[in-house]
Amino acid sequence: MSSAKLLAAAASAGMWIPTQQLGEYEDVGDGFRLVQVHVVSRHGMRTPVTAVPEMMEISWDCSSERSGISQTFGLRADGGQSHCRLRKVYTPMATTLPGTCFMGQLTAQGAYQMRQVGEYYRRVYKDRLGFLSGDPDEAYLRSTDIPRTIESLQALLLGLYGGEGGEYVVHTRDAKAENMFGRSGCKMLQELKRKLHDTEAYVRATAHGDEELYRALGVSKRSVQGLNNTIESIILHADTHLRHLRENIVNPTVPPGPPSQAVPGPSRGDPLAHVDEDLVFRLRQRAGYQLGANYRDSVVTRLSIGRFLREVHEAILAGSAGRGGKKKFYLYMGHDNTLAPLLGALSCFDGLNPPIGAQVVLEVFAKTDVEGEFYVRLLYNGRPLNLASAIGAEYKGGGA
Repeated sequence: MSSAKLLAAAASAGMWIPTQQLGEYEDVGDGFRLVQVHVVSRHGMRTPVTAVPEMMEISWDCSSERSGISQTFGLRADGGQSHCRLRKVYTPMATTLPGTCFMGQLTAQGAYQMRQVGEYYRRVYKDRLGFLSGDPDEAYLRSTDIPRTIESLQALLLGLYGGEGGEYVVHTRDAKAENMFGRSGCKMLQELKRKLHDTEAYVRATAHGDEELYRALGVSKRSVQGLNNTIESIILHADTHLRHLRENIVNPTVPPGPPSQAVPGPSRGDPLAHVDEDLVFRLRQRAGYQLGANYRDSVVTRLSIGRFLREVHEAILAGSAGRGGKKKFYLYMGHDNTLAPLLGALSCFDGLNPPIGAQVVLEVFAKTDVEGEFYVRLLYNGRPLNLASAIGAEYKGGGA
């Protein structure tokens, strides 16, 4: 890539306003040909990853069918193509969560949500732009090796290709080699984070506010990130008085999903009856601050997501040089700690946790009248973001 100038429109994002619907795709105009699309997605809606006993008196049901997601495997000893459907069900009351779900499990709503995201990409890149054909070889699939991300990717593919096209290969890595989030085993990264969290500014901004939140929520001291994720999961899945906030804490790419999978226990009604909208937003802001504080430091950001950015960068270089083969749609399924440092590296982090199902899209365009000139557009949840303010008017390549 001799010169990849940045094509982006400035956009302002509200803090507590539903983000733009993905259906409002904006064309870039004449003179450009789409050559690559890179989608970095956060997984779909899931059960809590942190147990909060004060709020756990609800039952989670994961025993029903989950939006077409299944696992199949060959059974015949002679190598013939025979498949058996497998669905895992947890024994009631034999999990940390009451009910039949495990912690951090993709729910039916999450599978439905990601399938709708896939259908959106089908409408845009296949039906409208004619960019995708349905050939499995045109897609490169990458996921962290965690059930909710792999199942989210599978659901998105179901929406994108409608179950057509044969076998798709998902590339993943062992946790020690993962580059889609900062490795906990990286001593330098953990030491830098510890030093950031010990600074006077960080302590002043979090200490008093955290304790105030714990008291207001009626919970014991715990991770603000984990507490925020748990409350978001309850709001998204249970019938609480805060259900009107769902579109604010999840990427609003889809209409309401299947029936709720979380119901109050027999001894308790609304598990969030003592929590108001302002408290939820304050908690979300606090969690976003703590997450974003890490990625205001360029070294922490580079150690957290730099290797993954280099992987994306090399794929863009290969495609623009004609070395990408058939690959032109790259789908990476990760987590909030994938998207937050990615947005931080691009100076586009808005200070809030990337919502469940959040989408970062990099579209690579060739200038039709100038050979060898390419442009990149960044979209976050359907909105074009201004890349030029992050990395200058031109992008000439090099290491990531």
